[in-house]
Amino acid sequence: MRRIPFFLPMKGCPSHCVYCDQREITGVEPPSPRDVAETLFTRSRGVSSVERQETPSPEPCEVCFFGGSFTCLPRPLLREYLQSFRKAPPGSLLRFSTHPRCLDDASILEELETYPISAAELGAASLDAKVLIASHRNHDGEAVISGIEKLRARNLPVGVQLMLGLPEQDLSSALEDLRRLAALPDSRQLPLRLYPCLVLAGTELERRFHQGRYKPLSVEDAAIQGGRWFLLAKKLGFPVLRIGLQETVSLRNSVVAGPYHPALGELVRGSALALELAETTPRGPWVVPAAQRSLLTGHGGWGIRLLSRITGAEPVEVLRLLFWTGEAKNRRRSGSSKNMPGDKGNGTHGAKVNKADNEERNVP
Repeated sequence: MRRIPFFLPMKGCPSHCVYCDQREITGVEPPSPRDVAETLFTRSRGVSSVERQETPSPEPCEVCFFGGSFTCLPRPLLREYLQSFRKAPPGSLLRFSTHPRCLDDASILEELETYPISAAELGAASLDAKVLIASHRNHDGEAVISGIEKLRARNLPVGVQLMLGLPEQDLSSALEDLRRLAALPDSRQLPLRLYPCLVLAGTELERRFHQGRYKPLSVEDAAIQGGRWFLLAKKLGFPVLRIGLQETVSLRNSVVAGPYHPALGELVRGSALALELAETTPRGPWVVPAAQRSLLTGHGGWGIRLLSRITGAEPVEVLRLLFWTGEAKNRRRSGSSKNMPGDKGNGTHGAKVNKADNEERNVP
């Protein structure tokens, strides 16, 4: 089902988080309910959009309201946005993100029950009290748990958005968030998203950064911590919908510091695979599905280099001990890939990786 996202940056948010500037992240101004209705009406009539050059389709879609706190909107405005959804093609679904504090009004939940909700995503960020206070989130961990329970009591599908690298947050705190969520009934039905904490221009976090009061994660740290987070999430059975922020020109131009990378999700998954291989078979050999090859060999061979660092084996030795399954013929990787560290002819030897090349690729 095709998604039609509408971004409502900062709309309805009950507090201003230290790291947040949704207008810079999305690069858009919030559409009015009328704008939403007109867009959906156009789609339902099968009229093409000249601006986006999309193929017209009156088929059902998933209408998404992101970037704000949907259920925190003033009631009249919330109803207008909900009414605009009715212009979507028959059979469409509604997804939105919101703040954990804005689920106390039972009448709002009753109204939402009358709509085909695909997911209500709670912008939790963290469940750690000290992290939430330092980030000016204006809620605690119990509010997240309570919000999940309230939505489930109405049979409304729910997901949770978490973050990595927040003020006062370390890896153990981020992993504990997963364990607390896993203690809930049916936690395997709780989809998650993980976003990095970036220092954006004009935010409170930028001021703290320049004052030396906040140290953001590097891309490398975020990739490795995210890999450990992803491994635990997988072990606990959580579906992970996304890791990393959607790339936009506005976001790229507003990042002052932090683990900004357009393919952070790939780096995290590559880290998770390397960590898992090293944990299960410390000295190899390693059998890996061919479909996952890019997680190790992509981005300057990030996964290979991490596996080399963990195991102490040279990158060329790591390659020799890797077997790819699912190909026409299983074979050892012995340096045939032209983009791998340690490959003959790519300007690197053994564990030595061209520093300038890595910086150019923007990988750790």
